Amino acid sequence: MKVSAKTQQRLVHRHQFREITCTEQVSEISNVQGNTREILDWFHLVENLYKVGGSHKRIHEGKKLLWQGKIDETLALFSSLKKKQACNFCIYLENHRHRIVNYDYYQSENICAIASGAVESTVKQVDRRLKISGAQWKQENVPQVLKHRCAYLNDTLTT
Repeated sequence: MKVSAKTQQRLVHRHQFREITCTEQVSEISNVQGNTREILDWFHLVENLYKVGGSHKRIHEGKKLLWQGKIDETLALFSSLKKKQACNFCIYLENHRHRIVNYDYYQSENICAIASGAVESTVKQVDRRLKISGAQWKQENVPQVLKHRCAYLNDTLTT
């Protein structure tokens, strides 16, 4: 798994401000040219879909459309509903439109992770490592440890 520089910075930034819970809910991918794109975490997207409630058939159809990255069709499916949760979900989709991809394609081609769980887990591990007795990391050494870990994961660690 490649770890982008932006993700490295987020890990260090979260550590420095003790914001250990993941609030970004995005994964990042980089192409050969080094351009990055944020991808909305699939599980957070579905979590917000389920908040709409109502017809299981509509929820299932919405999930299927989102899995294929079909935002406009999903909006059409929910925009006619008058419930506040449906309106909020439509606003959520519009706000995160640029982060929603064809998850089916990304997963089948193994392009990147469709969830931010790995980053969230790493943040929790770092926090636990700072607090355990007898083997604590020093606060000022954490950024360097994270850089080394990212270099190891990216296979760029030189000896």
